[in-house]
Parts: sequence; structure tokens; C-alpha cells
Amino acid sequence: MSYSRRVNNERTKYKTDYEDKLGCWLIDHSNNSMSFLKFINDYIVSIDINFPKTYPFRPPTVKINNIDYMDLLKISESWKFDILVNKKCLCCSTLLCRNNWHACANIVTLLIEIIDNLELKLRFNELRHVKKIKLKYLIDDIPLEQYF
Repeated sequence: MSYSRRVNNERTKYKTDYEDKLGCWLIDHSNNSMSFLKFINDYIVSIDINFPKTYPFRPPTVKINNIDYMDLLKISESWKFDILVNKKCLCCSTLLCRNNWHACANIVTLLIEIIDNLELKLRFNELRHVKKIKLKYLIDDIPLEQYF
């Protein structure tokens, strides 16, 4: 199976070259899946990647703490689009979207994107709390959101 050989090669390269740099620890693997742990702002995040038999020509499926990664990327509030640099929704700009996936993509590029998006989602949560505090205790003319 060529896809399992590629997955094994990517896993070996990740363990030797990137695990310490990304701080995302490989905790379990098989021929068609990998599980990682990442600490983000004192939260433990479990990242599970399952590779289809058509990998690398089709994207893998990813679960974050047993929740589908694509579901986590959906944005329902319009104020979040003001923060996004590329002004596109995260679902459409992710590497896992079939329109964006390419055979040169690998575990490292995927994990970098996942970590960046998780940190962005935590930032959204912090900004939501800042807005609540501002509405409750402060006046509207203080632009607290700009400092995050």
C-alpha cells in the first residue's frame, strides 16, 4: 500500500525534525491514523488524523477532542470576519477543503494550520469575553478590542 508507506515516511520525518519545533507530540499511530497532543494556553488538545486509502490525493479527516475539525471552523458571528486577515471563512480556506488540498501537503503543513486555527478560535473566545466585560462595566468609547 503506497499510502501507508507515505504515512510512515511522514511520521518518521515528523518525529525527527518537527515534533519539538511544533510542540505537538505524537502519542499513537497506525498505518492509517495518527494521534497528537498539543498544549495551547494550558488546554490539552487531542488531534486525531485518519488517512483515507486515497491519501495523498484526498485529504485526511481530522478530529479535535473527538469533534470534527471542519465543524470547529464554522463561523456564525459576523464580527469574527473583521479579525480574519484573509476575510474568508476558515472552512473555505482550510487545507482540508477539497478545493485547497494537494498531494504535496503533508502532516507538518496540516498541523501548523490546525494549531494556528485553534489559537485563533481561542482569541475569538477571549474577545467575546472582553466585549461582555466592556458592555457590563465600561463605556462604549474605549476600543478594548484593538489591544487583543
